[in-house]
Amino acid sequence: MVELLPYADLFSVLQILIVFLVGAILFFTLKAYRITSYSFLIAFFIGFALLEISFTFVLLNRLFGQTGILYHGTLWVHEIIQVGAFAFIASTYYFRNKNLTIRSIAAMAVVFVVVLFLAFYFYLSFPSEIAFEWRGIIGSYLYAISLGVSVYLLYNVFMAFTRTPEKSYSALLIPAGFSTLAVTQVLWVYWGITDIGTVLALTNSLLLVSLALLTIAVAIIWRR
Repeated sequence: MVELLPYADLFSVLQILIVFLVGAILFFTLKAYRITSYSFLIAFFIGFALLEISFTFVLLNRLFGQTGILYHGTLWVHEIIQVGAFAFIASTYYFRNKNLTIRSIAAMAVVFVVVLFLAFYFYLSFPSEIAFEWRGIIGSYLYAISLGVSVYLLYNVFMAFTRTPEKSYSALLIPAGFSTLAVTQVLWVYWGITDIGTVLALTNSLLLVSLALLTIAVAIIWRR
């Protein structure tokens, strides 16, 4: 019997919880779009869907990453999808007061799919030793890019929070959620350099916490 990688059981549980939380966020986002027809909400929807998919590949890494090709391949896809997830979420803040059309979002999605396909094609085109080595190096840079985008998100969230005339405890949940999400990206960068298993487990546990905070915040906003 093939032995699973460390924390495979923990990641299986996290997957179930993260699917539930992301599903709740997507549900409220879709309802908001049906009422307001704000197209930037579609980018928000895609971003969080990609964030969940990126975690799924981390779970696949723990379950089937016993061989080099699958270990690095699942992480390679995870890293690229994670950058795409933060890019889509960040676009909702960048284009919030601007014209973001459905066609523009579709163009972004097509570009993302092409980049993902080309990245995986190049990964399979090189000899295994070279592909594995470069995946680790480029992966650290991809985590750093995601960190930069998450800091941009956090900045916009705090700016929006400071402009809110009436601040409540529930309003703090959104900055708290995105702050925790930014901390997870710091840990991703650290894990990409050190490859310490406990850091990987802590990173994804904090992802669950950040999604829980954001889900509660979205639910409270919707009830109002």
